[in-house]
Amino acid sequence: MSTAHSWPSDHLFALSAKQARRAFAIAVAVTAGGCTSIEPRPTALPFANRVDISARLVTAGQPSRAQLQQLSDAGFQAVVHIASASLHDGVHDEAIIVGAQAVRYVRILVDPDALTNANVRELSAALAQFQSQKVLVHCERNVLASTFVFLYRVLDLREPAGQAIADVEKAWAMRGGVRDFVKSQLHAQSIDLDLSE
Repeated sequence: MSTAHSWPSDHLFALSAKQARRAFAIAVAVTAGGCTSIEPRPTALPFANRVDISARLVTAGQPSRAQLQQLSDAGFQAVVHIASASLHDGVHDEAIIVGAQAVRYVRILVDPDALTNANVRELSAALAQFQSQKVLVHCERNVLASTFVFLYRVLDLREPAGQAIADVEKAWAMRGGVRDFVKSQLHAQSIDLDLSE
């Protein structure tokens, strides 16, 4: 005659209590920071006229003070600010706000009415320095930021101009003196791209 074995009910409760204690200990460790493998996912800041070129390169218009204060939390490691000496719409202490978060900061001063190859080379040098980091390139409205990043992508990274221009067009319709400057930069490298208005 076979006998059926049954577990005593108090053994089941003891096992459940043991599991509950283990789960509680894990929860306490995670809450207290004992689990370092779980990192919060950076949030995407809603910059004005934001264009994500890649996971590590973003162009935008001028971030607000609050957005600048959240750059590190959003995963940014460097900022390149293309600034016009004649415009004063920016955050006057941007470099201090960014630096306080251990985010690297480069300011490139330009004259929007007289852009130069040196301006583009400054951006290229900064982006080459930050190539493994998440970078925000911004100006007042993402006109010059998107344009200079376009030139960097085409002239330095050798991306197809027709493909790279699509990201500029997300920010603005290239025209006027900036368009003429871009055409001259592309022409100097024998790169053809129809930029007619």
